[in-house]
Amino acid sequence: ACLASFCLWTLWLALAILLVCQIYIASTRELAVPDFLLRSLEERLAAAGGQAEFGRARFDPSGHVLLEQVRLRLPNLPEPVVTARSVFVTLDPWSLALGQFEPRVLQVTGANGYVAAMLSPTGRSEPLIQDVTLTLIPNRQRLELPHFSGRLGSMPVTIRGAWAPAAQRDRPRSLPELLAQNYPAICRQLVALTDRLSVLDAPRLNLTLAASATGAALAEVELLADGLRLPAPAAVTTGPIRATTQVPLTASGTVPVALMLATDAVQVEAPAEFSRVRALIHGRLDTAARSFAFERIETAAATMQAAGGTVAPLALVASGAWPVVQAENGRQAIEIMQ
Repeated sequence: ACLASFCLWTLWLALAILLVCQIYIASTRELAVPDFLLRSLEERLAAAGGQAEFGRARFDPSGHVLLEQVRLRLPNLPEPVVTARSVFVTLDPWSLALGQFEPRVLQVTGANGYVAAMLSPTGRSEPLIQDVTLTLIPNRQRLELPHFSGRLGSMPVTIRGAWAPAAQRDRPRSLPELLAQNYPAICRQLVALTDRLSVLDAPRLNLTLAASATGAALAEVELLADGLRLPAPAAVTTGPIRATTQVPLTASGTVPVALMLATDAVQVEAPAEFSRVRALIHGRLDTAARSFAFERIETAAATMQAAGGTVAPLALVASGAWPVVQAENGRQAIEIMQ
């Protein structure tokens, strides 16, 4: 009888403790992250050549992980290359039950990307991409990016869309792997880009990720600015400007690229003033060297006003090795104004 009473009270006590735990979980919905999840994440980063540090990690029994004060490091670099105020991960509950780390949604807030001191013009580690907020949904067939916002230098950047990673016979490379392999080149190019932004007034960059008719991943690029100011060799200023192009994300070798520029007014030091200017720049993009080779430009303006009078409309086609080009008046270029 004593043993039965003891077992009964023990059962009731266990149920009471379980109830308290359930109430606590329901109210706080936070537990320490299971060791196997942390080990899985750390092993993935280590295999990709990265290392992550967390200031705080919390786990939701429904399959959510909250990581705070996240720092991502690469080998041979003393300072972190990426920091984030918080990373919120929604896990696949079925994979979680099997002890696997399979994220369904990734949300990042307050992220910054840094250029290492050895690559920085100032010799100090400095943020290049700042105040990033993003939502990423990884699927088996494609990656969805419903939202990305941040700043490159002083330029706001937004990205949205979806793309399917290129088919690979081997295991596809993860973001830390790509970052570790291309980090120096990425830093140099972003540093050079931020230096060139000084000629633009209040630039804004919008990227839309999409697929071409053949299924290849594309980035539709839109650059907006309140104006463009070129001091040399002849001072040029413009009104609000819009530039658009499409850049392949998965192509290799050299691919043709066309860049469309549009502005309502251009003033040249000559002096001359052009209205409703459109320019279509053709060239080839070297995806390996990440360089652009100019081939041809077609320009058109509704009017040109100079000391000699007004010319309307005006069209010009120029080709050759930039900046030495051969130019001719091409009426067909007027079509780009439509």
